[in-house]
Amino acid sequence: MTQAQAKTSWVHYTDAGTTLEDVQRPNYWCNVAGRMRLYDRVEIVFPDLNAYAEFIVTAVEDVSKYDTPNRSAQSAKLGLLNAYNFQKEEIKKEKSNEDYSVKYLNPAKRYGIVNNLNNTFVEENIQTKEEAQEKANALNALNA
Repeated sequence: MTQAQAKTSWVHYTDAGTTLEDVQRPNYWCNVAGRMRLYDRVEIVFPDLNAYAEFIVTAVEDVSKYDTPNRSAQSAKLGLLNAYNFQKEEIKKEKSNEDYSVKYLNPAKRYGIVNNLNNTFVEENIQTKEEAQEKANALNALNA
């Protein structure tokens, strides 16, 4: 049999405020659990496309044996395959106490002194890192 015959791929767009833990609860799927089969794939897209997760159905259970208001209820247990959060992680820049620092430019220009306040080069074409560091220290001392 083909993959399409063997299992179904589901795509679910969650409501705002739904978490990854919510969709992993078996009773979350009670409205569609009766149509799910073992090893079906479930793709979940969270609001505003800020996260995505893939699951596989590991069990479909009849919960009517429990004391539930809906006697024909079923639940589905999902196993997490992968999840990804698309929210941009804020990159924390190390705050330097110095106004000037040394940066390697390229083999031709070698080292330069950078003004950290506006990210511009104060001086370029310095041959050694030590010489550039001395000049940067002197500039930092003047501004201290």
